[in-house]
Amino acid sequence: MNHFIIAVGGTGQAVVHYYNQLYLLGVVEEPYRAIVIDTDELNKGLKIAKEFFSGLRVGTEPWDAAGGISVPTIDYIRVQEQETDQVSQRLTALRADELDQDHPNHPVRAFFSKDALSQSVGQGLYARPALTAVIGRDWVHREELTPTQNSHVVVVGSLIGGTGGGLLAPLLASLGDRRRDIQDVKIRAVFFGEFFDPEPGTIDKSRLSSNQTLGFRSIAEVQEAIDHFGIVGIIPEERMGVRQQQSEQSGLHLPWPQSEDHPYWRGVEMVHDFLVDTLRPIHPKFSDREVGTDQVPESRTLKLAVARNELRRGLGLAGALVEQGVVGRLKEDPFAKWVWGGRLVETIADFWRLTAPVERPLQIDRGFCAQLQRRLEEWWEKKDFNLPGIFPAEPTQKPNVWSIKRINWPRLVATAVVRPFFGGLAEAAGRAAVTLLFWGLRG
Repeated sequence: MNHFIIAVGGTGQAVVHYYNQLYLLGVVEEPYRAIVIDTDELNKGLKIAKEFFSGLRVGTEPWDAAGGISVPTIDYIRVQEQETDQVSQRLTALRADELDQDHPNHPVRAFFSKDALSQSVGQGLYARPALTAVIGRDWVHREELTPTQNSHVVVVGSLIGGTGGGLLAPLLASLGDRRRDIQDVKIRAVFFGEFFDPEPGTIDKSRLSSNQTLGFRSIAEVQEAIDHFGIVGIIPEERMGVRQQQSEQSGLHLPWPQSEDHPYWRGVEMVHDFLVDTLRPIHPKFSDREVGTDQVPESRTLKLAVARNELRRGLGLAGALVEQGVVGRLKEDPFAKWVWGGRLVETIADFWRLTAPVERPLQIDRGFCAQLQRRLEEWWEKKDFNLPGIFPAEPTQKPNVWSIKRINWPRLVATAVVRPFFGGLAEAAGRAAVTLLFWGLRG
C-alpha cells in the first residue's frame, strides 16, 4: 500500500469520510491507507467504514481482498490520555486551584489563560491550537506514521481549529525526518483555512483568523518536509457558512455538497490529486510549491454530478442484493444462476467451501446461505450501524437483473486465503456479505 492519507482533527475526518464514499462507489479507484489523528473519537461513519474495510480482508495483509485486489484500511490514533487531567496538570503537575494559590506568578501564565489552564483535556480544545501541544506527547512516534518506499503521503487538516492548528506542524516535521532513510517518499498537504463561519455565541471569528495566521507561520517552519500543498477556504467561493458540527461528529447520512466549490469537495479533490500525481516538479521556493484548487488537471477532477449518479446506482444495486433475497433464491432455484449470473454463484461457493474443515473439505455447512442473507441484512439494516449510514439519504436508482449479472464478481484464490479468518460459518458468511456489498456498490 503506497497511498497514505493522514487526516488530522474533525476536518480531516470529514474529508476522509467523503473520500471513503467515493472509493466505495468506484469514483476513486486507487486504494489507500487512512490514518486519523484526533483528540475526539472517530465519527460513526468512519467507524462503519473501518469495520467494513476490515471485513474485506482475506489474505496476509490487512488490505488483501477477494479477487486479488487491495482495499483501503483505516487506523486511528487518539491524541489524548487521562481525560480527567486539567491542562495545568499536564504543564505543571498542579491543579489549577493549586497553581492559583501557591504559584500566582508561574511562567505558564504568560502562554495560557486562566480558563485554558483549568480546562479538562477531555473537554476538547475549543479552537485553541496551543493546548494541543499539551496533550500531544508521544503520538508523533507511532509506527503507523512511518511511510513506505515509493509512497505518496497526503496530510489533511484545518489550520484554524484546536486539533489541526496544533498538530499539523509537528506531524509534518516528524514525517520529514522519517523519510530521510526511505526511498522516494512524496509528502503533500491540504490545509483548510477560514472555510466556515463560527456559530454565533461559540467561537469568536477573530480567534479563527488568529489561529490561521499562527498555523501558516508554524507550517512555514517545517517547509522542508512539504513537497506540495494546497489551501482550501481562502477564496470566498470555497466557504460554507456555519458548519454543522453535530452532524459531522455523528458522520451518519451527511449530505453531499451542492456545488464543486464547497470546501469539503475541493479538499477531497486536492487529496485525490496529490495521491495520484507523479509528475509535478518540486520547486526550491516554498511559496511556489502551492497548488491552487483550480490547478487540478481535468483528468483528475472529481465531477459532483458523475459521483451523485454513481451514488444512486451503487446504493440501488447493493440494496437490491439484500432486499430481493438474491442469495436465498440462488440456493433454492437451480435456474437462478442463469438469471443472476454464474459468476455470482461461483463467488458465493468459494466462501461457502471455507466453512468446511481443512481435513474434511467436502463437509460444508448447509446453513451458509441463510447465514449469509442474515449478515447482508445486518449490514444494510442494523439500527445506527449500517452501511447506508455512511452515505447521504438520497433517492436510489432501481437496478435491473442485468446490472447484477454483469458485475465481475471476484473469485477467492484458495492458496492466498488466510484460513484463521474463516474459522467457521459466521466468519465465512460475514466476509462473504461484505464482499458482495462492496462489489455491488462499485458495480
